[in-house]
Amino acid sequence: MFVFGVKELYQMHKFIANGENAEGIIMQMKKGPGILGKYHPLVRFQTRDGETVEFTPGNGSNPPIYEINDHVPVIYNPDYPNFAVINTFNEIWLGPIIYAGLGLLFLMSASYLWAKSEY
Repeated sequence: MFVFGVKELYQMHKFIANGENAEGIIMQMKKGPGILGKYHPLVRFQTRDGETVEFTPGNGSNPPIYEINDHVPVIYNPDYPNFAVINTFNEIWLGPIIYAGLGLLFLMSASYLWAKSEY
């Protein structure tokens, strides 16, 4: 988990360094299946070249964080504009930080238990 989290942190850092910024607008909120389904926004933005792109971020929430017609900052890959994220801490960093943090916690716990068992 730790290695995966650190790898994701590195990839997101690289993505942000090479990505383009745009302003997106929330076109609709799609509710996932079930009673406790999460709401995922459909975001539309225009690339620097004028291409219109729509994407749905992987992260969702219940209740919804966004409302239709909200403007959101977007960062996208200029070579593959469909690879885009809403440029917020939660969308970019929260998942990798949780994976790396839990992985580090498990690694430290296992190391402690292993060191303790040697004596």
